[in-house]
Amino acid sequence: MRKVLVVIMCLMVISVVVFAGGDQEKTDSVITLKAQGTGPLGYPAFDAMYVGFEEKVEEASGGRVLVDFYPLQSLAPDREFLELMEMGSADVYMGSSLTLGLLDPRWNVTYLPFIFDDRAEMYRFMEGEVGQILSDNLLEEYGIRVLAYGESGNRSFSNNERPLRVPSDAAGLKIRSPETKPLEDWMRSLGIDPVVLSFPEMIPALQQGVIDGQDIELLSGRILGLQKLQKYWNNVTQLWVPIPLSISEKTWQKLPDDLKDIVKQAAVESAMDQRALIDEESKKLAQWAADAGVEYVEVTPEEWRLWVDSAKASYKDQVDLIGEDMMDKAFNYLGKSWR
Repeated sequence: MRKVLVVIMCLMVISVVVFAGGDQEKTDSVITLKAQGTGPLGYPAFDAMYVGFEEKVEEASGGRVLVDFYPLQSLAPDREFLELMEMGSADVYMGSSLTLGLLDPRWNVTYLPFIFDDRAEMYRFMEGEVGQILSDNLLEEYGIRVLAYGESGNRSFSNNERPLRVPSDAAGLKIRSPETKPLEDWMRSLGIDPVVLSFPEMIPALQQGVIDGQDIELLSGRILGLQKLQKYWNNVTQLWVPIPLSISEKTWQKLPDDLKDIVKQAAVESAMDQRALIDEESKKLAQWAADAGVEYVEVTPEEWRLWVDSAKASYKDQVDLIGEDMMDKAFNYLGKSWR
């Protein structure tokens, strides 16, 4: 089942959750999991994970477990929702590694621009030994258990001023950025003025001319109607962003073993469904952009290399945030260097 709450109800809901004093709602042995996702419903890639998880859990459990899903941070701001999960007052989170980086700074390594060459490398990293270290730390220190990994797609720039073929083309632009130091610092190094805005604030800012462009996945942009607000988009992917599907450890330990298996399997299957969908949809982006009247700039390999090199110069500035040990582990695993 699904509740879609308007933003003005958000604080009321938060207060109910915080003061309810329970980890899960139970009625006649039915367990209701409070779940939140950062993205909107109606976007196939989000629906594949969010709605897919909900439906798979409810069907496989025979209705013993219900998922009460809140899209677009409508239950609480993401950081606050993770804190509720630590306390056991909220249960399941489907959001980007960016938010986990606000909780555990080591996760910011996944938000270093161009650290991953492509989607396959991102998944290899997250499901390999370094990703396991990150998830183990999250469980041990914050009581949040990662069940599976999906993704939000490939993040690139769009803007209304000019095509961006090389990094110097971006100088002087006001570009929306999520709250993440690695991305903001890199933007500033290019002469961009990064404007930190939440996902819901981005569209009004574009409409009012507060910002020239933004950093987001083109797949999301299509659903949000950014083709009506942005003239130029390029195929330079600065970030491949993992979406961990996670559960409060306090919630997890209260589930019977058979329900743990059901919840885990539903998480893995919905994440795999989402991966397949995003992979298929990504192949259609250039044609969609052309049909929508967006100028889709496909840079040359030489131009792409300039973007990659521009990001490498900013890596050393993130050591205090991420930690030298995690930087070394991540880059050694990928066969790269940040020094």
